[in-house]
Order: sequence, then structure tokens, then C-alpha cells
Amino acid sequence: MTDTLTEPVSSLELLAPAGSIETFFAALENGADAVYVGLKAFSARAYAANFSLAEVSSLVQVCRQKGRRLYVALNALVKEEERRELLETMQALAQIGPDALIIQDLGVYHLARRRFPDLALHASTLMTIHNSAGVAQAAAMGFKRVVLARELTLTELAAICRQATVELEVFVHGALCFCFSGLCLFSSFLGGRAATRGRCTQPCRRLYTYGQESGHILSPSDLNALEIIPQLAALGIRAIKLEGRMKSGEYVARVVQAYRQVLDASPPDRPQAVAAAQELLAQTYSRRTTAGFFRGAQAADLLAPAETGNIGLFLGELTHAADSRGVVRLQAPVAVGDRLRLHSVATGDRRSFTLKELSWQGQALETAAPGEMVALALPAEAADGDLLYKVGETTAGSSRSEKKWREILFAQARPQVLTLQPGAQEAEGLKPLQPPAGRRPRPGPPQVYVRVRSLAEAFEIHRQGLRHQILELQEENFTEYLRQARAAKKLKGLIWQLPTIIFENSLPFYRQALATLLDGGWRAFMVGNLGHLRLLQEATTTVGAPPAPRASRSGKREGHGDGPPAAASRAPAITLTLYGDYPLHCLNAWAWQACQDLEIDYPTISVEADAKTVRGLLAHVPPDRIMAYLYAHLPLMISRVPLPEGKKALRLTSPKGEQFRLLSRGNLTYLVAKFPFLFQKPFRELFPRGLRRLLVDVNFSGLPVSETRTLVQRLLTEGQITGGLPFNYYRGLE
Repeated sequence: MTDTLTEPVSSLELLAPAGSIETFFAALENGADAVYVGLKAFSARAYAANFSLAEVSSLVQVCRQKGRRLYVALNALVKEEERRELLETMQALAQIGPDALIIQDLGVYHLARRRFPDLALHASTLMTIHNSAGVAQAAAMGFKRVVLARELTLTELAAICRQATVELEVFVHGALCFCFSGLCLFSSFLGGRAATRGRCTQPCRRLYTYGQESGHILSPSDLNALEIIPQLAALGIRAIKLEGRMKSGEYVARVVQAYRQVLDASPPDRPQAVAAAQELLAQTYSRRTTAGFFRGAQAADLLAPAETGNIGLFLGELTHAADSRGVVRLQAPVAVGDRLRLHSVATGDRRSFTLKELSWQGQALETAAPGEMVALALPAEAADGDLLYKVGETTAGSSRSEKKWREILFAQARPQVLTLQPGAQEAEGLKPLQPPAGRRPRPGPPQVYVRVRSLAEAFEIHRQGLRHQILELQEENFTEYLRQARAAKKLKGLIWQLPTIIFENSLPFYRQALATLLDGGWRAFMVGNLGHLRLLQEATTTVGAPPAPRASRSGKREGHGDGPPAAASRAPAITLTLYGDYPLHCLNAWAWQACQDLEIDYPTISVEADAKTVRGLLAHVPPDRIMAYLYAHLPLMISRVPLPEGKKALRLTSPKGEQFRLLSRGNLTYLVAKFPFLFQKPFRELFPRGLRRLLVDVNFSGLPVSETRTLVQRLLTEGQITGGLPFNYYRGLE
């Protein structure tokens, strides 16, 4: 790797967050080349203030006046019933013309490519693109830029950059998640607030008990890659991104200023610039920091379980808590207007708020010093012993109201007048499918696909009479297949599943394994990441004849709209049957259609979906062309963060008594709930609507393979199985 102090860095775009008009101006005034913002809807930071369409139209104009760029993060998953609002939003954005949209949902991709092709698209880190195959697939789909997963090392980034034909962006500063972005189900599982929709409650920041210990074992340190910036520039990274759309203007100003200093410094002056910038960053409210995975996959400073996982200065423990008020002896100074965070010791929940009222013994105060007793107004009921932190300070800018900031913005650039196209909603297939007159589809019997752990289990499942098996393609299973290739031919219903995470150094194995399987006649595969499509395309091209389009996938599908103007690739002569796993997040009919255009025959309904979403989806797509999980111990988190040395598994208990297992498999860590995802009751409601393709996953279940058939029979024919949870089906998905 080249020296960090001699490489030019001027080519890097400094991309800053803005969750409010105040932070937008703070970013520009302190040297950001570009700013990314979210709308009031469809933003993966739903709890930030965010922006109206009128405000975004003015933000774009201000950026153009200053020679900067503005990106709109339209990166939350979209429920079926939200498609009309999405269409109207996209119509408005097409008129506003931001420099790009940052997206996650394949339905947003489908709509953008089909109706609004002039909008540039960036693939959000929530798409979990983490290798060169994923980048190549995104490029083929028309994305201009890919925001790579935070879990990559400099060596892996170098390999990806050498092969990339699109711009690459990486996060360099701010909060880190324990889980790969886009794969976390933890918050959704616990209460219907989905991280994939910007509503994460951060259960990873809570205190957990494991064995005789307790700690914040799921709470990573904050990322600070300031010293690695020159190396990123040398690799060919196009943009460095700062996290923080929920942070204050003061925070954004300091962080942008720190990175700007390093970017603008000449190589001889860079050591002094880095030192000065680190001093500036030390004034922000953050957790302990780490360089993340940049320097290696085994980053020792990623976790510090003994620390609280809280951001900010500790103010003290509450006493006399009642009626949304409390008393505290201050450990640090505080002022009206400061941003505080209340931490419930009993539940681990956190709630941020702006301090509106400060007093002592009936006298109102504007400020208070360490050691003083004060009474505070709280945002909710609290208990004695709860903890209070300061996470942001009042500044001259923060004393202005949002109304005043809006006036300042509109004075610089008047909002654009936006119009909607009449009748566009109907043209986009928002009406439910109508069966032919006098006929209603009659679904056949349920088809159950059982995911197993080994080839031996696949043989046993087949012996039990279960026709469809799903087996993960990993080295141990592939080695066993090579030993039993002839015997395996009797597994006519076997589907090979590609692992969700495949790091760069493993791609040669998967290319060879897929070519071997295709050469052996296997044609059914399950995919859960865009990179899988690229690997399969490469393998079919290697094994089969030159690529040729398939008539069954071209043109218009009966009852559905045309595919996007730029499909991912031409289908090769070898015809595959592809199944889409839940990480592709099918929550709306446009996402389903995008999967069809990408030649995924049977997408899986998102496990986060609620009843209204599922029913609406089944009314808008052929129900025999979609799948649903029936039973699974789903990974709530998939992480590259290793378990403590010497540990293969831990049992975690939350402050609320919830129980989980933290397991190490290969080079990844999985968080699994004690109880399974159980869709038995919802399936009985949905079967008359045509749903019949069901997934039963015995991975992580501990269930003996000999009992699988009995489990399937009970799920389909007998009374309700107890102990499972249907995720958000009945309680709703926020």
C-alpha cells in the first residue's frame, strides 16, 4: 500500500450529511463538495427533520449557485400501499433535478429506470454491495455510483477499484452498525420499526448479559478514517462520506471542517493537518473511535463492551423522576437549547431531545455548571437511576427556529413550482390485477422448499418425500458434492443458494463452483444479493453458448408493464430458474417486477412485511410467482465483527429479558432469536389469495433433520404451533 502522506487527495468528493436546513448550510460553509439529504418520506433516517420537496428544490438551486452537488437519499424500503406517493414524489424529483438519487428498494430502481431515466442513481450501502461482482452488476443496471459496504478492507477495496467501471463511495466517519447495512432485522423483529425504513431503535446499543458477564457487545465504536484518506484517494475511490443526518449543525460543521483541512493540505503539511483535524474532531460528541475494517478484518478496536455505547458527555443520574421531570447533579455544563439523550437503565431504550426548560428551586435557569443540582423537563416518563447525556450544544445558528432557516433558504432560492402528470398513477399499474371474467385462479397445493445445512441433510429430506431442498453453496458442501456428484443427481428439486456475503478473495471459488455445477446440469439457484446475478451470468457464459435473449423474458408480461429500458444483462442460452431470498426486500409490486426483469423467477416476500402490504402485493402480482417464509430462525444480524477470542457462541439476554444467540460461522457472526419466525396463521389467511410457495429453514433451529417432515406436516395441516412470531404481520411495519 502506498504511503499515506504523499498521495494526492484532491480528486475525492467530500460528501456531508444534512438532516435540517441548518446543517445543510453548515456543510456548505465548511467545505463540503456535496450534500446528501432525505425527504419527509422514503428516507432511511426517518427520525431526522428532513426536507419537503419545495425545500429540496431550493437546496438544489443553492448548490448549483455555489458549484456544489446535492443528492437525495430516497433509500427506505417502500410498502405496497405507498406506491402512489412514491410515484408522485418521483415525478416531483424529476422536475427538481437533483444530482442523483441514493436508493435501496428495487421498486424505486424499476420506476426510475422506466419512467424517469434522466435521474442519476447511486446504489445505497443498504443494497449490501461488497464485492466487484456486485459493483459490476450495479453498473450493468445503470447505476452511476455504488456506496460500498462499511465492512471492507483496503486490500478488498483495491481489488474492487481495479475492476470498477462506475464511481465508488465509502463511509469514512460516523456511527457504525454491528450488522451489514440492509441486512439488519433486529429493530423490526422487536417492535416493527425497521432499519431498512429508517426507523431503527438501536437495540444493538443496549446492555446485554452473556454468561457471567455483561456489556455492550453489539455496540461498535464510531468510525474515524481521517488518516486513511490519502490511501482511499490512491485506490481510485471517488467520494468519501460522512454519516450524521440526525446530528446538529455544530457537529456537521466541525466534522466537515476537519476532513476539508486534510483534503486541502499539501503532502508535506498533511501530518500537521491531520493532527489539527483530530483535535477538532475531539470536540464533537461521539463514542470512542476506530478505523473500522479498513486496516484488516480483525479490527481489535471495533468493540468495547465495557463502555456504555452512548454518545456524548455524561451529565448524571436522574433522581426524583416523575411527571416527565427529573433532578440531576451535573457532571458537565448544560444550557437550554442543548441536545440531550435520556437512557433508560431498565429497558436500554434511548430518547434524544432538545432541552427546553432548566430550573432549580423554582428559579428558571439558562445555564448550569458541573456540581450544581438542576431540575429538567424530560420528553417522556423516566425512572430514578436513568442516565442523561449531552449530545450537542446550543449555537448561534441552532437558536434560530426551523421557520427562520426556511426563510433564509427561500430568500436565496425560491422554491420551484411542481406539477403532477394526470393519470400517471393508473399508467403505472397501481390497480389490482383482475382475473378473466367468470374465472378465479385456483391455487394448487402448497409447495414447500426446505433449507438444509448439508448435502447429507438434503439426501435425508429427499428420502422423507420433501421434493424441494435448498442448500448453501459453501466450500464444505461443494466438496461433499464433488464426492457424491453421481448420487446427487437424484435430488431433482435441489436449489443451490449463494451466501448473502461473499468477500472478494472468495469470488474465484464461487466462479469455479458455479461453472462446475452448471456443467453438471444444475439449473436452479437462490440469490440474495445483486452480485449473485453477475456471478451466475459469468458462469453461464463460461459454460454455455454465447449469451442470447430468452423469449419467455422479453417484452411485456401479460397483465404487467414493460421492463426497464436497461435490463441488467442479456440472458445466456443456458436457462436458469432463479429464486430470490428475503435480502432482496420485495415489499411492493415494482420490486417484484424489477426481480422479473433481472430474471429472478420467484422473489420472496420481505419477512418484515405486514398484513396490508402482503395482501396488496398478492393483489398486484401473480401469487404463484412469489414465495414466503413459513418457518425460520432468521439471522436478525449478519456481521463481520468477530466474537470475543475463543468464543464460538454466546447466549445474550437483554434488559427486557429477551433471549438471543450470537453464533460464529466461517468468517461471519450471526444474531439469532430464541423463537422462530412463524408464518403459519398468516399463511392460512393468504392461501385463498393464491400464496402457495413456502420456505421452511431449519438452519439455526437445532431441529434434527429426521423431524423435518413432521414439522412441515404440522405447519401445513395441524393446529397452531406455539412459540413463534410472525414478525410485523399483525402489529404493522413502521
